[in-house]
Amino acid sequence: MTAVGKRRLRRVVVLAGALLVTFVAVLLASYPLHRASQDRADDRFRQMSIEVTRDFTRFWPAGAETVNRPVVSATCSHAFSDVKAQELTTCPNLAELDLSQCDFVDPRALARLSALRVRTLSLAGTPVDDGVLPVLATWPALRDLNLDRTGVTAGGVRAFLGQRQMKRLSVSGAKLSPAEAKELRDAFPDVKIQF
Repeated sequence: MTAVGKRRLRRVVVLAGALLVTFVAVLLASYPLHRASQDRADDRFRQMSIEVTRDFTRFWPAGAETVNRPVVSATCSHAFSDVKAQELTTCPNLAELDLSQCDFVDPRALARLSALRVRTLSLAGTPVDDGVLPVLATWPALRDLNLDRTGVTAGGVRAFLGQRQMKRLSVSGAKLSPAEAKELRDAFPDVKIQF
């Protein structure tokens, strides 16, 4: 390699190094601001009786509108209302939702979450009945549903499973007899129905 070629290569390496150092410096400078936004968002969730889990591998400093992008699961207690649902709609990567600690679940609030890609939902022990199943049938990614100790019936579950494809459905302690559970298992062999 000629002397001119070596100088050009050295300049390119120095320029690339400077760009890399600048990029890392910008990331490090913006991290405290991003972290402070996440902490404020998490405090707001806690005030609403919502505990969230974040996937920190999804970190990318961004504006306030994407501060909840890393939220992948949430657990709500007390009542699940439209206000809580509105807050959870700011979490585009929410995959798991546990409402089993709620003493009231508003079907309109569940309908608001149909735009999300929630795959796993637990309504165990909540006072829901067959009326909530048509709402859940509109959730595009739902594959795992826990309806233990709820007021759902065999007819409601049959209609629900006829509308959507599920991997697992748990109805232990619901208003189904063992014979009805067996009938559902026979009618929907691809669904793992736990009774």
